Amino acid sequence: MSNQNGACVYQKENSYWEYRFVVRIDGKRIGRKKCTDEFGNRFKTKREAIAARDAAIVALRTEKTAKPKPVRKLVKEVFSELCAEGRKDRAYMTIRKQDSLWENHLRDRFGNRYIDEISSTDVVDYLSELYYNGTAKGYNILEVQLLTVLLLFAAWA
Repeated sequence: MSNQNGACVYQKENSYWEYRFVVRIDGKRIGRKKCTDEFGNRFKTKREAIAARDAAIVALRTEKTAKPKPVRKLVKEVFSELCAEGRKDRAYMTIRKQDSLWENHLRDRFGNRYIDEISSTDVVDYLSELYYNGTAKGYNILEVQLLTVLLLFAAWA
């Protein structure tokens, strides 16, 4: 891997070896500097330090590039998945209540938005609006609304 033949590998004053490197991944500079291996042992030879440096570069590149980007989903897609698979053990009235909340409140407000764009302040503003406009006649209904929203976020995560 190392075509620089020991570049950025140097000997310290205590006669042990150390390496450093800087890699660009997705436009970001990532630098590492190390004088021990993965077990905490110091490098006694230049060859050990070069091999460890090469392994660290490969590990960093695979770690940073292997993460898939999360799939963006609309709230209505998450709700339909929740209906299909996440409510099989629920009582009939619970399912009916969740469907009613979706149809009457949540679908118009959040249905066509991506779920990763909804912040906690959006949810708080929504619940406050329900409470202060008189749409929700008490904390019990607000609690059910909040639980439904939390179910959607849990189904997405």
